[in-house]
Amino acid sequence: MQLRQFKHEVCAKSQGATRDFTDSLRPASPSGPDILTKERNQSDVPIEELAQHLLGHNNFLTRQDRVLRVLENEPLFDKSKQMNLSRPERYHLGLARAKKLRRLSDQHGWDDEDHSMAQYLCDDVSPYMVHYAMFITTIREQGDEQQRAYWTPKIEAGDVLGCYAQTELGHGY
Repeated sequence: MQLRQFKHEVCAKSQGATRDFTDSLRPASPSGPDILTKERNQSDVPIEELAQHLLGHNNFLTRQDRVLRVLENEPLFDKSKQMNLSRPERYHLGLARAKKLRRLSDQHGWDDEDHSMAQYLCDDVSPYMVHYAMFITTIREQGDEQQRAYWTPKIEAGDVLGCYAQTELGHGY
């Protein structure tokens, strides 16, 4: 017996109930993406003008187009099959993607903003986020001249990966 039919019979017997509206629910037709496309096509909002107004500063859109063209040609960044990956598989995929981003940065001569854009477009939690968000920033903003001179070239070359540790007074013993 199918589970749905079984559940319906159990509910009907236990509550003396009849069928309800959920028995006949079906996915909408047309689908959500089809409806969204139709609505977008009917809009008279000047999309390019709006995009330039909202995102055109600091060459954001130009940078996005340039970096996106590179990422779209890399099979590793295809997300169509990642929904059912386990946590360890997602972690390994994140490592591979972060490593590929680093290689693409070197190959295409990307600066920090280009690399940040690639991370943004990849839209994944990278195992190296602490390195980029905390370690580099800490060296840059809290290191003295001598420390920056020593560490920055190693960090930029990818020879050093950093981490970040924080303690809080009164938490733990």
